[in-house]
This record gives sequence, C-alpha cells and structure tokens, in this order.
Amino acid sequence: ITVIDNKQDNWFVGASMPLGQWTLRASYGHVERSGTSPDNVEGQKADQLAVGAVYWLSKRTAFYGTYSNLNNKGGASFIAGSFSNVTGGGAAANGDSQGAEFGVMHSF
Repeated sequence: ITVIDNKQDNWFVGASMPLGQWTLRASYGHVERSGTSPDNVEGQKADQLAVGAVYWLSKRTAFYGTYSNLNNKGGASFIAGSFSNVTGGGAAANGDSQGAEFGVMHSF
C-alpha cells in the first residue's frame, strides 16, 4: 500500500485599474509543495507574474492581451497554461515558463 501524504499551498493576488478606455491588470501567484510520496515533491516552489491590458472599443467589445512568466524552484516543473498533464507538456525542472494571450471579446 502506498500512502500519499503530499500537500500543495497556492495563493494569488490580483488588481485591475481602469484608465479611460483602458483597463490595466496584474497578478502575482505562489505555489509550494511538500511531501515525499509517490514522487518527492518536498521543497518545490513556483512564482508567477502576469500583466495585461484591455482596450474597450465600446461597452461590449474590447481587445485584450496578457503576458505571464512563471519561475520554478526546488525541482518544480509547473507551466504557464493548462496543459501540464499532457505528455511532454511541462517546463524543465527549475525552468521558466512563459505564456501570452490576445484577442477580441464581445458580450451579447
């Protein structure tokens, strides 16, 4: 029988500031793991910083863009994005991961 006794703590803080037709956004997050079963995750940590902006064309339509940088430590291999469980889809241990998004949004 394998006993899994791993723990992961996450916290994030974010802010947005409207400036005329612009809305500026920023967020900072931290994750920390502890435990040894089944994989040794003791001391794995990561910090993520994201900045972005929204430009409002009207009340319902806007352009947006965001850039994020994630810094792994202690052997962690988190990525900026949602595909960490895909085979081959992870940062190298202690490596950085970056991501960007942009687009147009419209509310109906």
